[in-house]
Amino acid sequence: MKNICLVVLSFVSITAAAQSTATIYGTISDMAGKKVDMTYDNDLNLLGTSRDQMLDVDSAGNFSLTFPLDRPSFFRLRRNTIYLSPGDNLKANLTSSNLDAVFEGTSQELNTYMKKRLFPKGGSFLGNIGRVNLSFGFDAIKFKIDSLATLRRVELANVKEASPAFKDLEQARITADVINSYQSYLFYYNGGDKFKDDGNQVAFKTSLLPIITPLLQSINEDKYMDVAVVRDVLSKVYDDSIYKQTIELKPRIKTLFQASEYADILDRKFTEQDLSNIDSYLAQLPAGDVRDELQKKRNSVDILSKGHVATDLKLATPDGKEVLLSSYKGKAIYVDLWATWCGPCIKESPYFHSLAEKYKDKNIVFLAVSTDTEKKSWLKFLEKKESHLPEFISIDNEALKKGWKLKFIPRFLLIAPDFTIIDAYAPLPSSGEKIESLLEQYL
Repeated sequence: MKNICLVVLSFVSITAAAQSTATIYGTISDMAGKKVDMTYDNDLNLLGTSRDQMLDVDSAGNFSLTFPLDRPSFFRLRRNTIYLSPGDNLKANLTSSNLDAVFEGTSQELNTYMKKRLFPKGGSFLGNIGRVNLSFGFDAIKFKIDSLATLRRVELANVKEASPAFKDLEQARITADVINSYQSYLFYYNGGDKFKDDGNQVAFKTSLLPIITPLLQSINEDKYMDVAVVRDVLSKVYDDSIYKQTIELKPRIKTLFQASEYADILDRKFTEQDLSNIDSYLAQLPAGDVRDELQKKRNSVDILSKGHVATDLKLATPDGKEVLLSSYKGKAIYVDLWATWCGPCIKESPYFHSLAEKYKDKNIVFLAVSTDTEKKSWLKFLEKKESHLPEFISIDNEALKKGWKLKFIPRFLLIAPDFTIIDAYAPLPSSGEKIESLLEQYL
């Protein structure tokens, strides 16, 4: 009997462990040999990255990850929104196009449905609305939006394996997409000069209030903040004086947006006073997941402090030779983090080269480090780039993300000869006297 009990207990323990994790595996054909972010996309995404996952994709494009998961959650992986629940075992074959994704295993049908759910950054993701003539008016656009929403709701209703909770979240997504689409009307038509005037924009927003207020009220629930477009739409209620008239956001939602303002400070160059203000805010936040996530982010930026040992980076030259950033220890290092698709980065390049020429006889190296995920794009760009400086591409996205908290480019790093940080958000080369006076202090 004792042995039987032990077997039963072991089985229960194993089952419980399996139900508190999720597994995703498969291929990412265009990211072979790279590390790929799988970004947590529930409500706490507003505050930090502690729930993000990193996939190690092998040279054949295969990956496999089992990770802790305590509740159903959305993730962003390449161009796809992925939905995983505890106990899931999902196979995902992905490319650079979200529509080409193929899923097998648990939650297969849900994730196939999710293939068309793109990111809510302007416009409509209900379908192709296109640009229309101004004379059509808002009613014509509204009819089109509402028709697309109806089709989406029918599509959702036909997802047989969807739980009531999943359908509830996706109904909220559709409603938020409708609101987002109404608000984006100004961008749909030809002849948009009329609405470049602030007064006309205010008038249009005000005219929308009777239409969107009941819709906003229907998604003003804590649970719907797990949906990206709901967060996007409700953030306008939080930020915009006109939309603030519509509804009173739920307390947790307001707290999330307020805390996100402090989190955003940590994504750029911050001061000691900024950190002090964040610490004071954290001290008055009630215990819970919001405070925990913001505290983790606050703690994570200590490694960017002046005098802290710099996080090393694995780099590759155009001919494939691997180099460590730390191999330049002994000289000051001014690093240009850029990408071929980044216009502002490319505009900084001539200034970067001019600085390098000015200080060529000093104890400093100027390193251009591409953050491109496609080496071919980088190499092709280098063919036409006029450069006399060492050119590298980063082959360690995890170090950039975790060690340098890279969220945007252009970004410049200044590292002392002893490989400690001088400035993790160094002035741009185009800042002139600002960067030169800083360099002069250490040369």
